[in-house]
Amino acid sequence: MTQAYSRTTRRYGPKMFQDYYAVLDLPPNVAFPAIESAYWKKAFRAAAHELDLLNEAYEVLGNPDKREDYDAARQLNCAQAS
Repeated sequence: MTQAYSRTTRRYGPKMFQDYYAVLDLPPNVAFPAIESAYWKKAFRAAAHELDLLNEAYEVLGNPDKREDYDAARQLNCAQAS
């Protein structure tokens, strides 16, 4: 993981929980076209080592089923952190 995205990582059980909204600099209630636009803007300027994280974020947030599961896990993570 790069230093640029280290602030987006939170502890989530035995593995690291990645805040994909922060990776793409988006609010949680954003629609798909904004996700796609943010992904392409960041991917165009990203270094090679950052592309894996951007691709992972886009894969999860761009798929409605995966995004629903991710949002549920994110809410659980926020509740446990409080």
